[in-house]
Order: sequence, then C-alpha cells, then structure tokens
Amino acid sequence: MTLDLLVRTAAVLTLVPTLFAGPPAPEPTALAVSQALVAAFGSDAVVDDSQDTHCQSAPAMPVAYRTDRIILRPPATMTTPTALARLAAALQAEMGAGTFTIGTPEVLEWNEPAAARLDDSPLRKVISVPVGSVSAEDVPVLRVARRLVRLDHLPAAPDYLVGPSNGPLGVWPDGGPEKTGSPGVPRPGLGAGTTVALFDSGVPASIEAKLPPRLSALTAGDAEDPDRNDDDLADVYYAVHLTAIAGIFATIVPEADVVGVRVTGPNGVATEFSAAKRMVTTLRAAHRAGAWPQVIVNSFGTAVCHEGGPNPGVDLIPLGLQLVAEAVDRHQEAVVVAAAGNRGTDKPFYPAAFQGGVESVISVGALDATADNDGNAWTSKSRTAKPASFSNYGDWVTAWAPGVDLATYHAVGLRFEPGGELIDGYAKVSGTSFAAPFVGAEIAEELARHSGSPLEAWRAVRDAGRPCSAEVGSGVAVALSSMDSRSTTPADRGLPAEC
Repeated sequence: MTLDLLVRTAAVLTLVPTLFAGPPAPEPTALAVSQALVAAFGSDAVVDDSQDTHCQSAPAMPVAYRTDRIILRPPATMTTPTALARLAAALQAEMGAGTFTIGTPEVLEWNEPAAARLDDSPLRKVISVPVGSVSAEDVPVLRVARRLVRLDHLPAAPDYLVGPSNGPLGVWPDGGPEKTGSPGVPRPGLGAGTTVALFDSGVPASIEAKLPPRLSALTAGDAEDPDRNDDDLADVYYAVHLTAIAGIFATIVPEADVVGVRVTGPNGVATEFSAAKRMVTTLRAAHRAGAWPQVIVNSFGTAVCHEGGPNPGVDLIPLGLQLVAEAVDRHQEAVVVAAAGNRGTDKPFYPAAFQGGVESVISVGALDATADNDGNAWTSKSRTAKPASFSNYGDWVTAWAPGVDLATYHAVGLRFEPGGELIDGYAKVSGTSFAAPFVGAEIAEELARHSGSPLEAWRAVRDAGRPCSAEVGSGVAVALSSMDSRSTTPADRGLPAEC
C-alpha cells in the first residue's frame, strides 16, 4: 500500500490534575464549545442545554445540533419511502398538519463486500432528511427523533455538530497553542511503509503553516485557509488542527505517510453526517483501489442526547459515524483512533465511544506526562502518568497517552486569541486531539516492524501498556518509556501506575 496510490485514487473524489479521587466536575468550557460551533455554523443550529428538552440526564452537558436535518438509519427490511412516511407522521404528531416541510433526502450507503466477514450483505444505509417549519419556530428534531425510536423502532437522531478535541478560542482545555522553537525530536527510521489518514480541518498552504515533511492533502479540495480575512487571528477555534496532529506522527513515526482529508464545510464546521459522508466516500474509493490507510484518526466528536422516557440513559448515537465505524470493523483493513474529548466527564463522546461494540475503534484519553521527573512531555518510565485534568474518562475509554504540552508543527504568523503571541511554525499543544495520534503512531510503528493487521498491531501495543484504575474507567496507558524505546517495550512493573 502506498501513499501515491491513495492520492491517485482521490482524483475522483469530492468534497481530551491529579489522579481522580472521584468524578471531576465538567469543564466550564463545555457550553462555550457548543456555542462557538453554533456561532460558526449559522442559524440552522442550536445549543441544547437540556433545560427544556432534557436532552441528557443529569449532570447534563451541552450538545449542538442542526434544526433543519434529522438522521435516520432504517432496518434492512424498511425501504426509504417507508422511513420517510414514518418521519412525516412523527412530524405531524409533534407539530401538527401543514406546519412542516420535508426535503429531498440524501442517502449514505456502504455496499462493498468485506473479505474479513462471512456476512457480505450491505451495511444498513443512513439517510439525512431536510426538515423545515412553515413558521419561525425551529423543528423539534429531538422530540421527533425520540418518537421515531420509541414508537416506530426506527433509529433516528439529530445531525450533531462535531468539534475537534482541543477547544475554541479562549477556552482551550489547557491553554491555547504556546509558541516554541521546534517540534518534537523525531525518532529516526520508524513507520516506513504505513499510511495514516487524518479526517479533520484540512491542510494549509506552506506559507500559512510549517508542514510536517510527509504530510500531504488528499485532494486540492482538502486545503485549509486558517485566516480568510488576513487579520493574523485564527478564524475558527481549531485552525491548523490537522497540521498539529500530523506533527505527532512526524515525531513518533517520521517515515509514515500522512494524508489529510478535510471534513469541515466552508463555515469551518462539520456535522456528524457530513464527516461520515466524506469518510465513506474516501474509504470506499481506497477500498476499490486496494489502498486502505492502516490508521485513521478522528480527533473530533460530540456528546449526544439521550432517548429519554423509559430509556433515559440510552444514547441517540450519531448514525452516520456509526456506519463508518461498522464498515471499518467489518473490513479489518484499518483501525480508527478517536479522541475521547476534553470536557472532564464520563459521558460518552462519539465516535470514540463506539469502541464498546466495535473493536476497530480505539478511544484515547489524555495523560499529563509533564509532571514526572524525566523532563519530557512525551514519555514516562512507568508508561503511565496522571490523567490530564480536562480529559474525558470512563469505561468507554480504551487507551491513555500523553496529551499535554506536546511540541508540534503549527501555524505561521497566526494568533489564537486577540493580543496573543504569534505562532511561528511550532507550538506546544494539549488535548485528547493529540493523545489520539500518539496511539495511532505507536500502532503505525508496530505495523512497520511486523507483518499483521492494524488490529493485531494495536493489541501488541495495548498488551505492553499498563492498566489504569477503575477510577478513570480502566483502559491501558501506553506512554513511551523513553524516546528510544519501542511502542511495545514492556513497562517497568517496579514503578507505580499513575493513572
């Protein structure tokens, strides 16, 4: 599998302190994160704080979603017209006859057969349906989705707005990017022959960011303009996010080929359906060309609403991203390494939380490896560290890796808050957004050393790590013991586990 083949295929494409003594309080930035997403997206989206809708059971976290779309995933035995008829009946029951409109649906399917599974039947499709109100009021998409799930047994959910797992301007989990003079020191010769796909914010031009040597955009449409009005201030809160993620790979596995794929729209925001659509389009084409990336990184995600009623704690999951997770797991050609989020809560954050039923999805929380005495934010002799104060946690988090003050490639001549310092090519960053590629890079390192599947490589990395405590929901810590050690170097069991 080569980078060139994956890029040629693309020619036909378009476009998460101290050890927890108990559950920490949610980060005060959670509301600001959702508000920033909605502000960037525009008028057809809302922040649901659960005060009126009871979107989540207490303690509730804010959730952002579109008010002009509803996502359906019909059972295999249900046709699209039948699903739309049930949606119309649910809208009428919630809003009244003649008060709503339904637009032309968009269908997302994955029909490629999978050699890794005996069942080659197509995965169930996902349908994005435009909905509107004839009045000035928003369509009650959450109530409609809940009705469809409870009464019609039709999986439905809002089209959630997803955000990268760092934070908006002024409310980063551990402070904004901090200017530094160089990226992490590369570990030479590692990762050759592996391909990584980063689905994120796009790849800036070389005059706008210092790009890692082996990072490339999949298509011309995967470019990012982080400062469209040329005021030297980042336009959106995750500007140059993909570049910083790629820099983690450039340090740990500098010979790996990294391909950037933009999932954000012109407004700089992605929804779960639009992100899923771009992932499906890209991965289906790679499948047909025999050019799967072995490691897929999703350093974005969302909290979700609950079904409510008789199932108050059951999640209304993002159905498009569920389709992607199932497809990757079925084909067994790649793993999805996903950030667990930075809200300091145990509430599931998707797509990372799909790991419970999909082995190929690896959910990653952040460790703070700056607190030990080795002087290196990337390493810990025990292969563990204290969980970062901002990191989500819980029994749905699979792995823990360093995610505080990692020096990486970044913007050139860009500020991340008014009056802030100009970043000039390199910055220290924090977030589960950067813990996730840390694990992805360790998997790529193992893949380059040994033949086998990406899932087998992950198991090798996992088995060499240190189990974390039940207080953070368990999971395995896989910090490097040193920059000269391997991703599968066993931890020194004489040292205490810190997570």
